[in-house]
Amino acid sequence: MTDSAGGVSRRHVIAGMAWTAPVVLMASALPAAAASGPVAGQVALSGAAASMVEAEFRVTCRVAYSHNNDGITDLPVQDVVVSVVLPTARVSPGFNAVSLNSDWSLVNVSAEDTFTVYKFSWIGGVLTEAIGVTPPLEVNIAKQGGSLDPVDVTLRADGFSGGVYAPQVTQTMPVAVGASLVFNSGNVIRYQNNGGGQFIYAFDGTTRWAGPYWPIGSDATSITLTARIPEANSTGVLVPQYYGPGWTLHSGPVLVNGEWEVVFKYDTALTSTYQSTSTVQFAMVVIEPGVVNVATLRVEGDAAGTWAFDERQGPSNLVTADWDDAERNKTGGGIITPVGPPAVP
Repeated sequence: MTDSAGGVSRRHVIAGMAWTAPVVLMASALPAAAASGPVAGQVALSGAAASMVEAEFRVTCRVAYSHNNDGITDLPVQDVVVSVVLPTARVSPGFNAVSLNSDWSLVNVSAEDTFTVYKFSWIGGVLTEAIGVTPPLEVNIAKQGGSLDPVDVTLRADGFSGGVYAPQVTQTMPVAVGASLVFNSGNVIRYQNNGGGQFIYAFDGTTRWAGPYWPIGSDATSITLTARIPEANSTGVLVPQYYGPGWTLHSGPVLVNGEWEVVFKYDTALTSTYQSTSTVQFAMVVIEPGVVNVATLRVEGDAAGTWAFDERQGPSNLVTADWDDAERNKTGGGIITPVGPPAVP
């Protein structure tokens, strides 16, 4: 995620997308008699995609387990790594130029001729026929300048199995021009007094498309808004306020890994000509006392095969003032207004 200065913000670490069903790739179709015992497992790249906006490159992929399909369970693959290779002239130097999701760690940045190689290690364990695919690697790499000129990225994946290195697999692809999403409000998560002794964390997930503007970036589709609050800080009671046209409550509140989670979906793509979602505002009841920066709000969508997103933490303070008139007029209604049409400016 980029901050207002155009760099990669370390506050906006990618939360990580959900797991998909295990994927096991068949390296070949040898008959059962062709092998007398288990052999070293291999790896394959899956779901690789890359896009760019003015400030950063966005790269994603998974590593899948691969075996020879001879009916014998092959050996697991451990120490799974992915290397992302980009031209040095197009990237900002050093570790601080990179942010990524928590399933992976950045272990090395090195030079290779006119390229920079970013090496990432999966921290989740081993790949087997039962655990057939890693979570996605989702990495943002800050760019050197804002050029959107064509460029290729190369991904390399390998591991270690049965005392030998699994053969390295490589995939090179063009980087597409993606898109950015940003929250429309400057105060996305608030702590408020809802009356009657009830306090709430109030969320404004209204989102706009934010470039790149030349050349026009990709549409952002499948837009998903996710709010999370630790169980210790909220009762899990949802307080609806206003869901504008296109927004639906997809799931929740439900406990996921010790956090109350609420998910909304938006059924319209955001583009350069249709740049903002309708208003979506809701709240969760607080377990007192209120705590700063315990809630997370994330919006994400698909853009050119990778993600467009924004993510914030809050509330930034414990001031309990209600939405003022200017905020109501901009976003469509105060949080304590009953569910209904947005206020008219």
